[in-house]
Amino acid sequence: MLVFIDDATGKLMQMRFVKSDSTFSYFEVLDGYLKDHGRPVAFYSDKHSVFKVAKTEAMSGQGPR
Repeated sequence: MLVFIDDATGKLMQMRFVKSDSTFSYFEVLDGYLKDHGRPVAFYSDKHSVFKVAKTEAMSGQGPR
């Protein structure tokens, strides 16, 4: 489940169940958010590893072959 939460009020602004955490899933939910609420001042992500490199070996760009 992907959720956009208003940081100031804690209000759930946009939610959607998706099959997987993917860039496309986030863009689809973002599209709905922008259509419903317009452009926000800023976006913040949580500390979930989908938004950061979780494996140090991935930093080298030498992933699985």
